[in-house]
Amino acid sequence: RQHHNPLIIGLTGSNGKTSTKDLAAIVMARKCQTRATFANLNNHIRLPLTLLSLREGDQCCVAEMGMNHPGEIKVLTDIADPDAAILTNVGMAHIEYMGTQDAIAWEKATLPAQVKRSGVVVLNANDKYTALIARHCQASVSTAGVGCGDVSASNLRADTTGTTFTLDFSGEKVETRLPILGEHMVGNAALAACMGWRQGVAPADIADALNQAKLTGGRVEPKVVNGIQFIDDSYNANPDSMIAGLRTLSTLGKARRVAVLGRMGELGAIAEAEHRRVGEFAGSLKLDAVFSVGGSEAAWITEASQAVPSEHFPDHAACATRLREWLGEGDVVLLKGSRSARMEQVLTHFSAS
Repeated sequence: RQHHNPLIIGLTGSNGKTSTKDLAAIVMARKCQTRATFANLNNHIRLPLTLLSLREGDQCCVAEMGMNHPGEIKVLTDIADPDAAILTNVGMAHIEYMGTQDAIAWEKATLPAQVKRSGVVVLNANDKYTALIARHCQASVSTAGVGCGDVSASNLRADTTGTTFTLDFSGEKVETRLPILGEHMVGNAALAACMGWRQGVAPADIADALNQAKLTGGRVEPKVVNGIQFIDDSYNANPDSMIAGLRTLSTLGKARRVAVLGRMGELGAIAEAEHRRVGEFAGSLKLDAVFSVGGSEAAWITEASQAVPSEHFPDHAACATRLREWLGEGDVVLLKGSRSARMEQVLTHFSAS
């Protein structure tokens, strides 16, 4: 890190870390040679590997930082010594080990608080903890979000391949197309855009970069099999990202919309309540069906989603069989669950038939 001395942009948050990392790297590449964390290799072993991957000519590195226990972000900031930071949001991920959402906010805030006075911090304008976290930053703070912030996204127009919207850079507006599904992804794009703007990338170049964006696999990834559109968002899940994924599903297509969901890990004592909350939300959207796969935690989702047709399956193969019997051309299916749920296997079994 000292030898190459690039601009290090540290990035953390409860949701959207890897997607925002990908988008920030795409934007920063319009200014300089940029390296980024591979996939989501973001812990105390993988972050050093990211820094060790730096090569001559690298002028920027977007370094993702993950945690699930207290004190881990401080270890990572000591390693990376970031010049800038993006905090995507503060949610409920890892609450089993952190205890409360306030404790999660305090842990996540370690990154922006560690950025030097000469640096830049970008915070989520839509997050309830942003004002508090900003007060603990010594660096210059900008905010970004949907409908508010120093950089704001507005006039969202979604379709089955992405979202068109207006990005407002404190008065300078550009039309932008993000070829990725979901309003929450527009929020991630606004965060990346804000960091690029603060680092000197022109708004028009930012919009053009976002228009060509691609994400790490398993994150809101459209896949069409036998005329059926699957939204593969199987890489990971927590209550906030589940709700964001379900909201995206509810906006797609004119045929049937089906949620196929697995367990959410690391929720501890609130696991049942949060799985049931997700199920109730799915039911409120009037989807055509909500299916769950796996053990009792996943079953809580369908038990709570009785406002719509619901069914629980013991394994991926059984769910895939039911989908083959039930789905028709033009239907849309969301696959989502924690990494341990391996929800992509539903698509593997479905495709193998």
